[in-house]
Amino acid sequence: MLVVTGATGQFGRLAVEALLRRGVPAERLAVAVRDTDSAGDLADRGITVRAADYDRPETLAPAFADAEKLLFVSANGPEDLRIVQHAAVVEAAARTGVGLVAYTSVVGADTNPLGLARVHRDTEARLAAAGLPTVLLRNGWYTENYTATLAESVRRGRSSAPRERAGSHRRPGPIWPTPPLPSSPPVTIRRARSTN
Repeated sequence: MLVVTGATGQFGRLAVEALLRRGVPAERLAVAVRDTDSAGDLADRGITVRAADYDRPETLAPAFADAEKLLFVSANGPEDLRIVQHAAVVEAAARTGVGLVAYTSVVGADTNPLGLARVHRDTEARLAAAGLPTVLLRNGWYTENYTATLAESVRRGRSSAPRERAGSHRRPGPIWPTPPLPSSPPVTIRRARSTN
């Protein structure tokens, strides 16, 4: 079973759709979400929907119980809270024997001075300490992070935010099935064009 966390959020839902387009059978997919009602459309398509809330650690192990692979989508929120939430996810994944964890980190998590990198640095270290086979998906900056500067961009009549579309960073290769994989070096995906 391939389990996707946060599948009712933007990234998680796009990941589920991409997996289905790549030929992963719906019956091999499970989504781990806070609100199972919000994933009703996924259940209607044959995807298993499981309750999993990063703030309720007792919900995580049952959601990951038969996960051969887990797409662990990073939480949103205050950094200190995210560290606690991510620790709970890693602990549950280790306890249930998840075969491979793909974690959505950030570019340069190990060296990036931004505060948000601290969360990812901590999570990456926890994954390594747990001995879980891991793929670090180090994403670049998300465009929605520019919303705070939109008014200024409109005032100036230009934006310096990158412009890309979801899925423009597709990596070739099989998603399902694949042989067991050991931990691998981080996958850094960055490709942005300035709109200046």
